[in-house]
Amino acid sequence: MELERYRDLAFGTALSLLGDYHRAEDAVQEAFVEALRCWDRLENPEARGAWLRAIVRHRCFRLLRKKDLDTAVLSDETGGDEPWEAAARKETHRTLLRRVRALPRPLREVVVLHYLRGCPQLEVAAFLDLPLSTVNNRLHRARRLLKGEPMSFETIESGTVVAAKGGIVDVRFAPDAVPDVFDALAPASTKASLRVAQILEDGVVRCQLVGETPPELGQNVVNRTADGGTYAAAVADDAALAATVATLGQERHGLLETGIKPVDLFCPLPAQGNVGLFGTAGVGKMVMSLELTHRIDEGGPMLFYFGDRSEPALVRDLREEGQDFERHVWMLSDRATDPEFARDTDLYDARIYCSPLLGIRDLWPATDPFHSASEVDVSERHTRVAGDARELITRSREIMQDTTLLEYLACRAYGAARRRVKQRPERIAVLSAEDRRIVERADRLEMFLTTPFYVAEDFTGVKGVTVSLEDTLTGVETILKGECDAMPVNDLRFIGALPS
Repeated sequence: MELERYRDLAFGTALSLLGDYHRAEDAVQEAFVEALRCWDRLENPEARGAWLRAIVRHRCFRLLRKKDLDTAVLSDETGGDEPWEAAARKETHRTLLRRVRALPRPLREVVVLHYLRGCPQLEVAAFLDLPLSTVNNRLHRARRLLKGEPMSFETIESGTVVAAKGGIVDVRFAPDAVPDVFDALAPASTKASLRVAQILEDGVVRCQLVGETPPELGQNVVNRTADGGTYAAAVADDAALAATVATLGQERHGLLETGIKPVDLFCPLPAQGNVGLFGTAGVGKMVMSLELTHRIDEGGPMLFYFGDRSEPALVRDLREEGQDFERHVWMLSDRATDPEFARDTDLYDARIYCSPLLGIRDLWPATDPFHSASEVDVSERHTRVAGDARELITRSREIMQDTTLLEYLACRAYGAARRRVKQRPERIAVLSAEDRRIVERADRLEMFLTTPFYVAEDFTGVKGVTVSLEDTLTGVETILKGECDAMPVNDLRFIGALPS
């Protein structure tokens, strides 16, 4: 079958995105099933390769949303090797794929397709819908980076500064050399002083100044990420964050109902203004970003996404799923995981902090009620209900305080943390009647605040819902009064409004 001749190309694309053989195989298998349904109906047979690649990438992005990309580990395909030979080869595979995963995505993809899957350069060019010369240039740059060779100014993708205002610098690149978000840029032969925060039109990227001196108009700027400079470059300090908001931010106006219960309750967003999104990787922060993009109409608030140093590769890959991120500003900052900064900063009108304490209990979205905050004006009733909800959760956590679970989370021992969470019913069972009533009521409240996301329907099997602020407040009030104490906790999971 003609479709089979694309298998290596499809698998290479999946492997470059997922970094894992088994998950790549799953993505390709699903993509081929989907492609077979209308393979013979494509009007232009020459476009089949690019069309199949789009399907493969979509399947990969679904898998990336389902599970944060972890350290890449290849499967053991060593056959009858001796145990020590198998171990050595497996470690070589790990090291190789780690180095490939560190390459910028455009270079990573051509390396996997050509070198790891053995696809001819002409086929790679057709599959990626690129000129053959571009594929050859990317392979050349990738080889030099993988060998650790220094790259001269002429071999690095460069652009020209076209605008500068406050802490923001716009740089125009050639269409096939546009940097990605979080990439580190700098004038030639100097330390990286810019971070890409937005991708605009016509090859222009909008950058955050993270160095002391901005480049001049017309000055050449090179992409230091393509030169292996991603981690060496500075990240935004507090002064750079303030300058970014001052230049790109909006004045606060109105109240926006997102239909996401914990967001609308604990950190209501402005209809126009500035929203900060904080939290560690792996607690649904990027999925929250995708969902807000889905729910907020054009003209809504500006979303400032805070990424820590471990996040760029995952965020870059997920951004490419065709979502409209025009109103997003992507910032690499050590403040990304700082709960006190998220709660107390006045740079943003609303701050959403995603917490592993909720994520480990499968309470999604994991919007922290204590470190998420908002300056948006709300009703007296709203303030009271949110305060009462926080008070109940506080009392429950004091009763159920679990230093062992906190230690596991701090060490990122997530398997042990999940096993610890499974012991929660046993720990509740031995409480006094009054303490058990408080904890179980708080559990019902937190379960009610779970909200199905539209962008996660394929993974949860639950249709996304939009809950009005009135229904959210009424539901929380009802639970706080104890009127749901006899209701099974799991009956409140991923529902919309309380059943009447």
